Amino acid sequence: MLRRLFGRNVLTPQQRVEIVRKSITQYLNASAAPAERESAQANLHSNLVEIQRALYGDPESKTEEATDEVRQGLAEKLITGDLMLVLVRSLPQLEFEDRKIVSAIFKHLVHNNVKEFGSDFIAKKNITIVDELVDFYGIPSLALLAGSMFRECLRLEPVVCYLLENGKSREKMFETYVHSPKFEVSSDVLTTLRDLFTTHKGVVVTYLTNHYEEFFAAYKKLLSSENYVTRRQSLKLLGELLLDRTNRDVMMRYISDRQNLRTIMMLLSDPQPNIQFEAFHVFKVFVANPQKSDQVKKLLINNKQRLINYLQRFHNDRAGDDQFVDEKALLLAELKQLPDKAVAPAPAAAEAGATDTSAVGAGDAEPSESAAATGAGAGGAGAGASAAAPTPAASPAAAPPQTNGTTAEPAAAPAAAPAAAPAATS
Repeated sequence: MLRRLFGRNVLTPQQRVEIVRKSITQYLNASAAPAERESAQANLHSNLVEIQRALYGDPESKTEEATDEVRQGLAEKLITGDLMLVLVRSLPQLEFEDRKIVSAIFKHLVHNNVKEFGSDFIAKKNITIVDELVDFYGIPSLALLAGSMFRECLRLEPVVCYLLENGKSREKMFETYVHSPKFEVSSDVLTTLRDLFTTHKGVVVTYLTNHYEEFFAAYKKLLSSENYVTRRQSLKLLGELLLDRTNRDVMMRYISDRQNLRTIMMLLSDPQPNIQFEAFHVFKVFVANPQKSDQVKKLLINNKQRLINYLQRFHNDRAGDDQFVDEKALLLAELKQLPDKAVAPAPAAAEAGATDTSAVGAGDAEPSESAAATGAGAGGAGAGASAAAPTPAASPAAAPPQTNGTTAEPAAAPAAAPAAAPAATS
């Protein structure tokens, strides 16, 4: 069996691992002669290939898989002496093909929990390795491989708990790596964040409940990012989080906040059609909520007609999407049932609202915070945007936003009248 797997010069798992250990040390020795480093790299590569093949076969060469005894022996030797950690930490210095093999071996050991590599070696004894994987997002050539390794670790609940409670790596993803100018990096970070907040829901809802203000303050920065991918994917994840029944209490708290509604109303009229569409799926939660807070209800009432006008023209090119058509009809019906004028809030609510006038401008009793409808009259450029000061109402005959339903979107908003430009007001 071993001769068919490894050829004539059969090496034991111990020998294979020892060659890798020696080779990686020589290869990383910057003072070694170039010929010595080149030889070490060749030995490292050939033995990594054989270890990978022994662990789970090589479909391309149709090589016969090793026995479970060989796999277990290899895994044990990789774990002993922390060689696997050495290989992971050496990823930035390795050749591209060797990086791929180390990444594949690591993910295999975690996914299959070979010799308790995931549940014990990573989750209990070496959990900080995930921080190092997050830091690899700072190396563009390594980011995607490291991201796939990191997401495999998120299958382990202790790792998710660690990342949520120990905020350094989480903050790096939220504040730095997700805003990478490289599309593939920012996309991968957002994919990782989605796994972090959706894989172990019981742990996540406890975190969101206990750290609500901190989390959504950071999340608001994602929604206001200049990076198109960041805005779109963070909106999509927000919709998933709010619509998950596990997070019901968190959802109710979020959709009772007037400022959150204003943020979503502005995104509802973003120049990019796909941003509008993702914002719609969050906006619908505010409107469909039968227990709206007074301030949320007031904001909707003040913008009632503008919202209705805007939604009537909103993404009409999606007429074949039955679910979207039904949901839009439901929102229109809900909005039409709202009173035409806002009812004066109770004294306590009025007092609280008095401190919030800067958010809506002096004319709060008027529909000065035009949500989506304001942008409808100017190519969708600034729907919730006229909050800084009252602006002329959009003409019912104004052209709807450009929504062609495609993913190829303009880098900048279509030309719009200055009065319709989004105004970020606090």
